[in-house]
Amino acid sequence: VPLTEQMVGDVRPGLLMLWGAVGCVLLIACANVANLLLVRAAGRRREIAVRTALGAGRGQLIAHLLLESGLLALAGGLLGLALASGALRLFAALPQMHAGVAPGGIGLDGRALAFTAALCIAASVVAGLAPLLQTTRPDLAQLLRGGGRAGTGTAGSRRTRNGLVVAEMALAMMLLIGAGLLLRSLVRLLGVDPGFRAAGVLSFQIDRPEDPARQAPRLALLFERLADRLRALPGAAAVGGISQLPLAGVEEKAGVYIEGRPVPEKPEDVLIADSQEIVPGYFETMAIPLLRGRLLDAGDAAGKPLVAVIDEVMARTWWPGEDPLGRRFRRATNARRRDDPANPWYTVVGIVGTVRHALGAEPRPEMYRTAAQLLPALASPTMAYVVRTRSDPAAMTAAVRAAVREVDPGQPITKVRTMEQVVADSLTRRRSSLMLLGLFAGLALALSAVGIYGVTSYSVAQRTRELGLRVALGARPWGVLGLVLGEAGALAGLGVLLGAGGALALNRLLSSLLYGVGATDPLTFGLVGVGLLLIALAAAYAPGRRAAAVDPIAALRDE
Repeated sequence: VPLTEQMVGDVRPGLLMLWGAVGCVLLIACANVANLLLVRAAGRRREIAVRTALGAGRGQLIAHLLLESGLLALAGGLLGLALASGALRLFAALPQMHAGVAPGGIGLDGRALAFTAALCIAASVVAGLAPLLQTTRPDLAQLLRGGGRAGTGTAGSRRTRNGLVVAEMALAMMLLIGAGLLLRSLVRLLGVDPGFRAAGVLSFQIDRPEDPARQAPRLALLFERLADRLRALPGAAAVGGISQLPLAGVEEKAGVYIEGRPVPEKPEDVLIADSQEIVPGYFETMAIPLLRGRLLDAGDAAGKPLVAVIDEVMARTWWPGEDPLGRRFRRATNARRRDDPANPWYTVVGIVGTVRHALGAEPRPEMYRTAAQLLPALASPTMAYVVRTRSDPAAMTAAVRAAVREVDPGQPITKVRTMEQVVADSLTRRRSSLMLLGLFAGLALALSAVGIYGVTSYSVAQRTRELGLRVALGARPWGVLGLVLGEAGALAGLGVLLGAGGALALNRLLSSLLYGVGATDPLTFGLVGVGLLLIALAAAYAPGRRAAAVDPIAALRDE
């Protein structure tokens, strides 16, 4: 696997999704600006015609108009940088928003400033392209003769404005579908049973010494004494330890040979399981149910028969239709000798419930052995202790720290947090992605509503004479309102259909970010589509009311 993929593989899809959301919001903003520039250009058609008649070339006109849009983009870019600086400070103040990001890893630098400058230039060109094409080809004869009103525009400009609105609605539809699917996925994840009871449990982590082989006796004593001291704390109901907490994002895997089965010839055929080293009391503390056999206890110490507890997934996967109790396995090595004193056999003495190490992934086979029987060959450099309390677990933090100092004054502890915090932290990336995508979707929705409102208002203003004639010929106000809303609804409906098609095309990217909900979920598509249509109609309602209230006498006299 390429190193880059190994490091950022699970982050990449989410970042690509957010990057796409940013691009969609930018395009919607450009469409809105382009619509405004088209309206402005329609009012300047006679001015452009005069400039052309006086000898201005098309290149000069394009440069002039690009300079105007470039100044707008520059002003917007400077304001955007100021907003980004403030937003980043807010971002850094919310630890739940950037879990896993190194301190100082978020900020504005020269590359960000250069990218922003390039983006402003590109946005000014994109937003000004349609108005440039419409404005720099004036009908000199008609305009200089005084034909037509200054702001009527052309059929081409109307089609362009309508096309931009459709594009805005399509992009907003895609973003809202993505946000809706992520929201439903997060709700499903929050309902997943992790396999343990997190409420009322405090956890913390200690580090092993750098030379465990020489420190094995001291480490065994530390594990035992620390567990006893924590159990003696007032308010402590149960105490245990494990090499890697579930949902903490760290895994320890081990290859396994099963007694009585041939050793696999190929490395990829070796059975792989999550391997955990525990301090007795862990299962009781975490309320992990015992399904069959017995749990590991203090009697499973060094010098005693080597035993292990496995989870339900391992029992069902490796011994299908058989009784795993009493079966033996050992660590997979290059040695193929049947009896290797350096690689002893472990006997399965119990089966416990399945614990998830990632709420959005299927559980894998997992085995548990006591740290005392594995010393000094512990695989994990840490040991996480869990303390079930009779009251608020966070309130026992000071007592837990004091107990550790009492047992070993030189032993630091880290990552002191409740198990409910551990569960919440495991969903931080999904929550932050949903929050950011929801923010972008909200911006896209607002901009699209503004676009619908602007185009409908301008269309009503340009059709005052037509609407006045309709009213004079007997059209009812509600009929005029329906006409305006119908045209706006048609644009929005076309945008919704195109956006739904675009969201379907992004199934592959969305599927990797979802849990328990399909990327083509009809409920999400339907709710988002209907909601977007209603918002578009609401945005067009005010211009429609103005159209319905047109005075035909005043409209015709104005003409």
